[in-house]
Amino acid sequence: MLAQGRVQWWNSQLWMGYALLASVILLTAAFIIEYNRKNPLLQTRWLGSLETLRFAMGAMMLRFILSEQNFGAVGLLQTLGMGADQLHSLYAVMLAGLLGGMCTSALTFSQKAVIPQILTSIVLIGLGSFMDADATNLTRPHDMFLSQGLLSFAAGMFMGPLMLIGVMSALKNGPQYMVSFAVLFSLTQSIGGLAGPAAFGSFQVMREKFHSSQINGHLDPTNPVVAQRLQIQNQIYSATQTDPVLRQAQGISQLSQAASREANVLAFNDVFRVIGLLTISFLSWSLFHTVRAARAAKKAEQPKPDITHPVTV
Repeated sequence: MLAQGRVQWWNSQLWMGYALLASVILLTAAFIIEYNRKNPLLQTRWLGSLETLRFAMGAMMLRFILSEQNFGAVGLLQTLGMGADQLHSLYAVMLAGLLGGMCTSALTFSQKAVIPQILTSIVLIGLGSFMDADATNLTRPHDMFLSQGLLSFAAGMFMGPLMLIGVMSALKNGPQYMVSFAVLFSLTQSIGGLAGPAAFGSFQVMREKFHSSQINGHLDPTNPVVAQRLQIQNQIYSATQTDPVLRQAQGISQLSQAASREANVLAFNDVFRVIGLLTISFLSWSLFHTVRAARAAKKAEQPKPDITHPVTV
C-alpha cells in the first residue's frame, strides 16, 4: 500500500483499504501468538517497552527523512528531464559520500562517539535538505553534488552507531533478544524507506496542484508578458506548421507544459523545506532525550548520602 499509494492514489483504489486492514490484523495476530508462547521468538514485552519504542521511532525517522535523497533530489531531476545517463555523476558523488561516511564512522567509532555521530548525521541531513530548497528549472545534477554528498555521508555515518545502540539494548536482556532486535531494525528501515517516498510524494502532488492553480491563474492571454511568450512559441513552430490555429494551439500547449514544470519544481522545493523542518524537530527531540539520559546517568553515579545516625544510649 505504501509503495502504490501515491501512484494510484490513496482513496481511489478499494484494495488499499483491504491491504491496510489485512496488515493490521496479521501484525496483531503475530504479536498475540508471540506474547502467549512459553519460549517466544520475538520478545514482545521488550518490543513494547518505552526505551525500545523510542529507539524504533528514531531509527524509522532517520530512514524517513533520508527519503530526500532517493525521492526528492532524483525525482526533481527526473521531472526536469534528466535521464539515467545524466545522473551517473550524481550517483558517483552519492557513493563517494556513503563510503566516506562509513569510513569516518569506523575510524572514530567508540562508545562515547555513538550519540555525536547520530546527531551529526541528523544535522547534515537538515543542511542538505535546506540547500536543495532553492532549486529552479535550471538545476542540474552538478548543482546537487554538495547537498547529496552531505546526505550520503550522513547515511553512511548513522548506521553503525544506531545498530550499536540497538544491539547493546538487546544484549542487556540476553542473547535471545537479538532476534527481536534484528526483526525490529529491519522493520523500521523497511517502513521508513517506504513511508518516506509515500508521504513526501503525496505532499508533492498536492503542492503541485496548488502551485499549478496559482500559476495558471496568472496566464491571462491579454497580459503583455503572456502574449509575448505565446508569440515566441508561435514563431518557433512557424517553420514546421503553416496553420496559424494549430500553431497557436501548440504554443499554448508548450506554455502549459512550462507552467506545469515550474509548479513541480516549486512543489519539490516545498518537500525539501518540510524535510528540513522535520529534521530540526527530530534533532530537538534527540537532543532532549540525550541530555535527559546524561543527567540521569550522572545522577546515578553520584554517591548516596550516609543516612546512618549514631545510636545514643
